[in-house]
Amino acid sequence: MRLLTYQTADGPAAAIQVDETLVPADAVDAPASTVRGLLDALDGEGLRELAARAETAEERVPLAEATLCAPIPDAHKIICLGLNYRDHAEENGPGDTGRSEVVRQVRQFAPPSG
Repeated sequence: MRLLTYQTADGPAAAIQVDETLVPADAVDAPASTVRGLLDALDGEGLRELAARAETAEERVPLAEATLCAPIPDAHKIICLGLNYRDHAEENGPGDTGRSEVVRQVRQFAPPSG
């Protein structure tokens, strides 16, 4: 199952991708209208049940016709790790573990505690 956010006339809304279509979350009586809300409200079993309801839903939006948004538009933090790390480690020389760089960048974007 893939959860995503797409643009509707009323603003961004959560949907479940089924093959090459989107099933709006509200079409399957989901407990929330955003991906963040769905992840907060449902555990693993609840998500599986949501996916099963989406499989049989009649209301669908063709994926090719949808305008996709960021999955969680109001993310609190974004953590990115490059897949080309080996090249950077070789540039920085022996002993570079990358850990300090990742931690520094996470602290830069994470909100302060307290």
